[in-house]
Amino acid sequence: MPDQGQQQPPTTLMDMACAGLRARSRIRGLRLQATDLDWAFGKGPEVRGPGEALLMAMAGRRQAVGELTSPGQPRLAARMPT
Repeated sequence: MPDQGQQQPPTTLMDMACAGLRARSRIRGLRLQATDLDWAFGKGPEVRGPGEALLMAMAGRRQAVGELTSPGQPRLAARMPT
């Protein structure tokens, strides 16, 4: 059994993307759909694009939002840090 003070390593792509990046609040209420991978996450207006661009946008990289499309893209863009 792991020590109570130790954190478990991330086990999924979402765990890795969200660890310390505020990604969960950035993507809340959106459905992310990768166009180059068999991967989707969330519920709500869809944001589509390459997996790398989705990951970068989840990390707050404003320049990656330009590679994304679909109805949820403007909402995600509005949540990017300035």
